[in-house]
Amino acid sequence: MGITINYEGNLDDPGKVWEFITHMMFKANEWGWPSWEVNERIIGHAYYPVSHKVTDTDRPGFQTGQLGLGLKPVDDRVRGLNIQPPGTETLTLTFNRAGKMVFYTAMPGRLEPAETGLGIGMGIKEEPGFYLEHEVNWVKTTGQIKAHIQIVELLRDAQTHFISDLKVDDDTGFWESGDRLQLVREHARMAMIIGIFRDPEMVRGLLAAAGIEGITEITPVSTEDLTFTEKKPDHTKTWGMSANEN
Repeated sequence: MGITINYEGNLDDPGKVWEFITHMMFKANEWGWPSWEVNERIIGHAYYPVSHKVTDTDRPGFQTGQLGLGLKPVDDRVRGLNIQPPGTETLTLTFNRAGKMVFYTAMPGRLEPAETGLGIGMGIKEEPGFYLEHEVNWVKTTGQIKAHIQIVELLRDAQTHFISDLKVDDDTGFWESGDRLQLVREHARMAMIIGIFRDPEMVRGLLAAAGIEGITEITPVSTEDLTFTEKKPDHTKTWGMSANEN
């Protein structure tokens, strides 16, 4: 839950990835935003989305989702940078050898069918070298209006100089309209919704209205509980040795 900016695209010239990195780092440094280079080798197998479907249920406000995944071998080099705006998620700008914007999340293993209490589901067999490939990046900006404006400015600059086909989906519509009043309204609306879900009594009332009963204890989840730190596979520490790319 929150306000998100989604973005995807391709470098106009993959050979200028270092120029892109230094340009973006300079912009981030002007605002005092930390940034760091990404230069990794991804080798193994990658799951990638092939279909996505959301279906309404008979309960108001509740939906079910289905995600179809494909699996392919991968041996790629990912280069770019991460930028940390104040109060938001990390802005990731990384590309594969062909210049396509992409990033990989290391998985604990291979997905396999598994029996659950509800029937057949998916489990994970621990095995190194499996990733989830993302071709659409995102950054959550909830409550950070100034940072949201600056992130849009940064992406606009990247589109002008390096990624002419950059596509951006901004939950507030600010990327398309530049309407700051609408931007403020959307952030305020989301802050109100999040505030409701931090109040156990309000959550209990919403669940009762949706026909969900019998829940007696509701504990708000802290930001720290939702923080996920990815453990990098060992081979990324010396990724370029076998590929002669260091």
